[in-house]
Amino acid sequence: MGLWKRLLINARAWALCGLAVRHALTLGLHVRNEAKELSDIAKEQRVRLWWSLYSMECSLNELTGRPTCISDQDISTPLPVNADVDEMRPGQSLYDHDHDRKKRYSSHGMFSTTLWHIYLLIAFEDNSAADFTMPMGTVRPLVYAYPILELPITSSTYFIYQTQLTIISHEIVSHLYCAATIKVKWHDVQSTIKRIDQHLLRWRDSLPNEFNINFDDWPEPDWNNEFTVLRIGLALHYHSSRMILFRPCLCRFDKDSRFGGQSAESQAFNQSAVVNCIESAHRTISMLKGAARSMERLFLIAPWWQTIHFLCEAMSILVLEMGYRAQHMRKDAKDILDDAKKGVNWLAKMAGRSISARKAWEIYDILVKATAPMIGWSVFDMASEAPCPPEYKASI
Repeated sequence: MGLWKRLLINARAWALCGLAVRHALTLGLHVRNEAKELSDIAKEQRVRLWWSLYSMECSLNELTGRPTCISDQDISTPLPVNADVDEMRPGQSLYDHDHDRKKRYSSHGMFSTTLWHIYLLIAFEDNSAADFTMPMGTVRPLVYAYPILELPITSSTYFIYQTQLTIISHEIVSHLYCAATIKVKWHDVQSTIKRIDQHLLRWRDSLPNEFNINFDDWPEPDWNNEFTVLRIGLALHYHSSRMILFRPCLCRFDKDSRFGGQSAESQAFNQSAVVNCIESAHRTISMLKGAARSMERLFLIAPWWQTIHFLCEAMSILVLEMGYRAQHMRKDAKDILDDAKKGVNWLAKMAGRSISARKAWEIYDILVKATAPMIGWSVFDMASEAPCPPEYKASI
């Protein structure tokens, strides 16, 4: 278990996943399969394999900060069919072979086999949503658009919603964090942020009650509910995407040359984006608060191997704001520090079971203690020691 988690955060995992993706591209798993000799079950297995590799590749890109080998423009394969995997049988028909685009649901309420078409529909009402602007200014049509649909609950529903969110996250990384972005005007970067944020909000608003990721009115998670862990997993991924999306705005407005001579509207957007970024960090800490009472629950959250990453991602945002002397949210300086200290204390508790948590504790323990005085607060209540897991070697 520990070896697998370590592999996921180093270059070997990224390289191996990239190799697997290239093999999948060679086999044509990224395009819609029209082969008549293949059964629907065989086609569906290929669809699910592709999106599993896609999700892993995108996660590793975020974890390592390395570029992706996938272009969404090349993808035409649909998302998985929203059906119970255990009920699939050889010879079963999963897709609508008469191409009825109007019939979306079957008579018994299950998701219809017209998914081949529904998943290729443009997700937004306005025509401008069918295009996206590449960093170099070239406008190209979207080949694949994720659906905005409320799906019946099956064993595949979580995977579909997770994949939809991964597609948006991939859009964030490939459009905002590529080398060509450095040549783009800040106004265009803001437009890209606004557009992708609308994608995220529409995805969030499309979720049914079972997968609702709003935890504002839920002070204590109901761990007996079968959807609780899945909801938290989706919510963590959602707020992680928003932190990455708004992160370019989290900087020193008075020092960065990009922010010179901006209009009042542009300045207001920058401030709003920073607030959204920090707010997502707060919500990540808040969601983990209930699980942190038990280390077993922390490792139950799906995907379990990203929990430490999401936690450290939120702490990075909070520490960065403290390093800027909380200039964007001065009134919330104490809350920012309190959440950062919670994260350090949780990492200290997790350190005995995870080398990654131990190394993360070492880094953030130093960072929080160094930045807390910048906002005029102390850190006397932070853990001063953390346990060492087996085979641990100190890095600092």
